[in-house]
Amino acid sequence: MSFKRTVAVLTLAALAALPLRADAPQNTLSEFDQDVAQTLLDHPEILLAVFEKLQAQEMAEKSAADAALIDQHYDTLFGAIEPHQPVLVEFIDYACGYCKAAFEHVQTLKDNEPDLIVKTIQFPILGEGSTLAGAAALVIERSFTDHIDLFHETLMHLTAPLSERTIRIALEELDLPAQIILSAARAPDIQNQIAQNRTLAARLEISGTPAFVGRSQILRGMSDAQTLSALATSSTTPNQPQS
Repeated sequence: MSFKRTVAVLTLAALAALPLRADAPQNTLSEFDQDVAQTLLDHPEILLAVFEKLQAQEMAEKSAADAALIDQHYDTLFGAIEPHQPVLVEFIDYACGYCKAAFEHVQTLKDNEPDLIVKTIQFPILGEGSTLAGAAALVIERSFTDHIDLFHETLMHLTAPLSERTIRIALEELDLPAQIILSAARAPDIQNQIAQNRTLAARLEISGTPAFVGRSQILRGMSDAQTLSALATSSTTPNQPQS
């Protein structure tokens, strides 16, 4: 049972145990059950303590489940990166406003952690424009490696909606061969990589962007630089890495 549902059940149980009016007929609960319910209503801090413990337990279970998922896909996520190396894997969509906001936090983290490795996984989920942008980034990463960081930054700062036209303009402004890159972005091998990225995200129970993966934890959604730093510098490694 989820934390929110547990809260609702316990609260309703406590309220249901007492009559609504002083002259209302007694319910069918035993005297002991009514005493418990009255105690909870008289001392709501008990419920709060219970709720906090349930929430902590739920979070611990989720953290353990995420660690197991990372363990299963460790090689795919981290490859040959040294175990001591701080690393952050980010799942992004260039059409995602939260990804653009998180970009600034990631840049701050990179400035503060010179040894940090940031691995970007293209996970376009917001339409044809974001899919083409993600595919173009894969082409640049493979064939125009020196330009990938600048292209990434350009799209993260882009305010216009993503389309073939706006992507082409961005490429041309960087003096990159737009037509060659856009054609290659539609090639089967690049599209297959996008599909593999989506499959990996699904297996990690990532359904939105941004998402961040460290060696032992997954953060789904927006995070600040301090939180990302703690994630990236985690030294936990699996016992038996698997792809």
